[in-house]
Amino acid sequence: MVGLKCFRTSKLWRFSRDIGQVEGSNPRTMGFDSIICDMSWCTWRLRNDMVFMKKKGCIEVLFIDVRLPHFMWIRSRCQLLGFDKFIPSYATATNKEISIGVNYGSGGSGIRKETGSHMGDRYSMDRQLLHHKSIISRISRLKKNTKFLRKCIYIVNIGSNDYINNYYMPDLYNTSHMYTKRQYAKVLINQYSGQLKSLYSLGGRKIAVFSLAPIGCSPIYINKFGTYGKPCVQKMNEAVTLFNDRLKALVHTLNHKKSDAKFTFINLGSILSPLGDVPMPNSPCCLVRKDGQCIPKSIPCPMRSVSIFFDGLHPTEVSNNIIATRSYSGVSQKDASPYDISQLAQL
Repeated sequence: MVGLKCFRTSKLWRFSRDIGQVEGSNPRTMGFDSIICDMSWCTWRLRNDMVFMKKKGCIEVLFIDVRLPHFMWIRSRCQLLGFDKFIPSYATATNKEISIGVNYGSGGSGIRKETGSHMGDRYSMDRQLLHHKSIISRISRLKKNTKFLRKCIYIVNIGSNDYINNYYMPDLYNTSHMYTKRQYAKVLINQYSGQLKSLYSLGGRKIAVFSLAPIGCSPIYINKFGTYGKPCVQKMNEAVTLFNDRLKALVHTLNHKKSDAKFTFINLGSILSPLGDVPMPNSPCCLVRKDGQCIPKSIPCPMRSVSIFFDGLHPTEVSNNIIATRSYSGVSQKDASPYDISQLAQL
């Protein structure tokens, strides 16, 4: 889901304290370093064997190399977070659940109101904030005190659809006719700034803001636009960079002006590029339609656990595990600034 999530952090402290207890190691990063290095090395080795040694790629070997034991390890350790199930959606959250966390995310939504409208109804960021306000009212009636919201972590991951389902659909939306890439990034960040300030005014004090991923490396756009010898669609990733640079600067400004709050920038560009400028494999795991989604009833690839993209656009569980672990405990200083989420939880 795209958008806003908030949840209490009492169990996160236990996770960061207990994970990876090896003498002489950093308990928050040792295990994650191992996962990322192993996956990156195994994928890179398979790619080199296929490209340079003309060997046939053996996906089963890669699957064994990566999954055992590391992804089994992360699956079991994540239980220490204390979440027995997913944070409930706004539409279904009960009065008992809302004090633990609520997911306001909406597939296809964006910063702008019109984004994704060709797909039907969805909740834009402004509507998600209205939903959060209604949840606060419910909590206030139940508990008579909402000060604990200042201790909650707010995850905000939105903006990709403002490009995917808006700017780069010129036949359906006029934004690419109205703005250059640089102008559009400025317009989006100005609106996003107001939304993050609204979240602050509603009590948010620990807010993790995710950058956009390099959407130009998605299979659908590589197939649609071509790469002209580059690994990804450069014009799309340039647009993403313009947005992300402004977003990181906005986070810095908010930390300066809202001294009682802790905003942090989670850099998906760094997290999803463990090999630096070399992109991760970007073949979809299914036969895709023109819109990049899987052809109904088509047979997916047999080893989905080692694919980065399930269809032409959406990440697999492996990708989401990488994002979750490195945003929680940064492997590189570029992953999160000024805090990763484990540090944010402890502030």
